[in-house]
Order: sequence, then C-alpha cells, then structure tokens
Amino acid sequence: MLDIFEYIYNLYLPPVISDYNGYPYEHDCTLPSEETLEYLQCGQFTHATKFVVDEDNPNTNHVLPFEMFILYKENLNTDSSISESYSEIRRYWYNNNPNGDNLSSPVCDNAIGIDYSCDVGAPLIGPLNYNVTDLFYNTHNGTSRLFVSNPSDDMYSVNLYFYDPIGGQIAYKNNMITDSKVNAIFSYGDYLVSGMKDNGCYITLLNEDGISDNLFDKLHMADSFSVYDIYYDSQINKLVLACGSNGVLIYDWDGESLTIELDNHILSSYAYTAKTYNNKIIIGTGNGMEIFNLGD
Repeated sequence: MLDIFEYIYNLYLPPVISDYNGYPYEHDCTLPSEETLEYLQCGQFTHATKFVVDEDNPNTNHVLPFEMFILYKENLNTDSSISESYSEIRRYWYNNNPNGDNLSSPVCDNAIGIDYSCDVGAPLIGPLNYNVTDLFYNTHNGTSRLFVSNPSDDMYSVNLYFYDPIGGQIAYKNNMITDSKVNAIFSYGDYLVSGMKDNGCYITLLNEDGISDNLFDKLHMADSFSVYDIYYDSQINKLVLACGSNGVLIYDWDGESLTIELDNHILSSYAYTAKTYNNKIIIGTGNGMEIFNLGD
C-alpha cells in the first residue's frame, strides 16, 4: 500500500482476508491491529511515489520469489542537503517466507514482522530526472524487463532495462524518444504500450534490439487524447485507456499484433484509472468510482 511521497506499507494477506485452514492443522487467525502495520524504508529514503512487483520469478535466489522496484523522489525544496531534485529506483526483497518453512509453522504469526532487505547503497537505477512519471516490470520468454518513462530532463522518452534476477543486476538496453510527455507505460508480450500527454497512445514492437525504432513497428491511436493509465485484460482481449476528461477508451486487441479496433468510448467523469472485471469496467474518477457494464 503506497502512501505517496511517504512510505509503502506491507502486510501478508492470508491472515487478514480469511480464516486459514492449512493441512494438517487448522486454526483461526487474529487480525493484526492498525498499530502493527509496518512500512518499508530503505535507509534515509522515504519519498516513495510508485512501485512495481515481481512476485513469481522462478530464477530469483531469494527465499520468497518476490521483489519490489520502488521509485523514490528527492526534492530540493524539502531536502536542503541535495543540490538538485532527482528520482531513483531501489529494489526490495524479503529474507524470509511468510508461509513458514514447514507445515508446522503458523501462518498467522507471519502476518507482520517480515524481514526484508533493500539496496541501501547505490540505487538500482539513478539518479534520474525528477519528473519520471511511471515504471513497469514484466517477464516475457525468460527475459525480465523494467521500463521507465521520462528518465532524462533533456527529452521525453522511455528507457528499457534488462534485469538479472539471480545476480540482482540491471543493464540498460535502449530507449524510445517521444515527441510529448509519457504519462503511463505498460508492456504485454512483445509490445510496449505508451500513454502520452495530448498525443494519444502508441503500441510499439519489442524485438531482440529492445524497443524497435522502425515506424512500421508502431501503431498510433487515440490521437490528441491524454492517456493517464493503461490496462490490458488478456482473458477478453480488451485494452483499456483512461483518458481523463475524455473518459475511457476500450479497444479489441489480441496482444500479439498491431491490429486493433475501437470497441467502446465511455464518457465517464474524469478518468484517472480503469480496469475490467466480470464483464464490467470499473473506473476511478474525480468523483469516485464508476462502474459500467461492457457492451452497454
């Protein structure tokens, strides 16, 4: 849970959301109180603004196959010890498994107090432009990829990094320079989806060289709209773009080509984010949550 510009709070969910019935024993968990909710802190760095999770990478050497990549921002106006404002990305991982080492270890007791480590010394990536807007992580065909939008103050762009989950090392691959600010980024399969400010959205092919710079490997849509959030439902092949005052655009997309078709335009309140669930579209707006039936 992100308290923006402050901390990320963590809690192991099974004891919280249900009673746990684990073979060969059964017990009811006592829910932890608010006072026991712990936050993550990496040295003096506390200004977390976004995080992405790698929660099931079989190549990791950690006890629990779980890592977090957190975007921190240090502002000159609030920290007089620095010479200029900047962003950086740091990595967290857990040193113990909250499920316990064996079946006799009670899960309830592991809801809190999870032992974690982080990159206290040099950051995984940084220093970067203070105005980094987004980051996205995924693994496809055995390659772990971390995307960062607007990492430089010289130009608008998206950087692609390859991540080694065994050694915990990151390597810059290449970037895509854009004409306008990148608000949001998302990746699925062999494609990068970039939501722009006042310039719609681009789907760009990812190949062995990284982000393709071939114009034939790029598709533009939602021209002149600002895209603030991107979501893809691979079960129903719907690409969802939250477009602020222009509502939500829903496209039919198979996730495997540059062929796409507009399915629906929902004129909601100011749309910050949108997700599909059970044939419904759930939209986080400036007036609260709005829910529409898909197809209506």
